[in-house]
This record gives sequence, structure tokens and C-alpha cells, in this order.
Amino acid sequence: MAFIRKIKKGNKVYLAEVENKRINGKCVQRHIRYIGKEADGKTPLSAALAEVTIDRVKVYGPLLVLNFLAEELGLSKLLSKRQETILRTISPQLLKV
Repeated sequence: MAFIRKIKKGNKVYLAEVENKRINGKCVQRHIRYIGKEADGKTPLSAALAEVTIDRVKVYGPLLVLNFLAEELGLSKLLSKRQETILRTISPQLLKV
């Protein structure tokens, strides 16, 4: 079973993921990966960019621009109660651009 090992060198604490195994009756520790430095008692996790996966992407910028332009043009006063519905209808077209 893997666990996090703290390695103290000087006044810094480094973290590594290790695993214990028995080889020829002796307990041997196998290094799996380096995690990073311990900062303020917290463990910042580090990973190689190749190991990172993206689950989903949210597009937020065009919606902010649309809302800003609607405010600048005074559309909120003109559209009153229907503003939110109209802007939601327009926003999918912006996301296709």
C-alpha cells in the first residue's frame, strides 16, 4: 500500500509517495513519485503536465461580454422582464463562434 513519506533536508520538508515491499525477507521501500515541498504544514500536490486530464471546459468570457454590452446599451431597461430569456437565447449562438 502506498503512502506519503516526509523527507527532512535542512529546514525543508520534501514529500514523496512510497510503497513498502518485502524482498528476500527484508522490507524495502520503493519510490513511486515525488510530490513536492511541504509549505506551512500543507501538502501542495504537483503533477506532470502529461498526467493531467481535462474533464470539461466552461466558456464564460463571451457571456460576460454579452452581459456587459447589454448593460452599456441599456437593454435591461428596454427588455425589462424578458432580458434574461432573450440573452439566454442569444448566448448559444455566441458559443459557436
